[in-house]
Amino acid sequence: MFKLYGKRPRCLWCGKANKENYREIVITIKKATPPQEEVVVCSEKCEKAVLNSFQFVEKNIHLFFAGVILGILLALSGLIAPIIGRKVLLVSFTGMLLLGITFVIFPFVTPQTTKIFGLRNGMFLGRVSGIVFLLLGIVLILKI
Repeated sequence: MFKLYGKRPRCLWCGKANKENYREIVITIKKATPPQEEVVVCSEKCEKAVLNSFQFVEKNIHLFFAGVILGILLALSGLIAPIIGRKVLLVSFTGMLLLGITFVIFPFVTPQTTKIFGLRNGMFLGRVSGIVFLLLGIVLILKI
């Protein structure tokens, strides 16, 4: 599931293709199928970072889903603005703000993003998208 794209194996954390220092490690993900996955890392530092990242994901995945679902529901409340009035737009833009905060705090990305960019760069892109949502929410709230 977490083998990075490319002709040569690459480190899951940093994405480097350095054949000499590769080590395969087994990570355990409680709610995944299969629950154990072999991944390639290039150093002990990258191994610790990968294990810490997966522990962070397992511990906070419920908060991530709650933030995304609540943010989307609040953002979609803007669809009823023509019926209720412009006051509901504040709630809608607050949903955008909540999505941004969620993605900044919990920058969880899809396995496909991880396969392309590596885990560290994928999480960075997740945070960047969170900052974009956050700024969008702030700008829209200030425009009301």
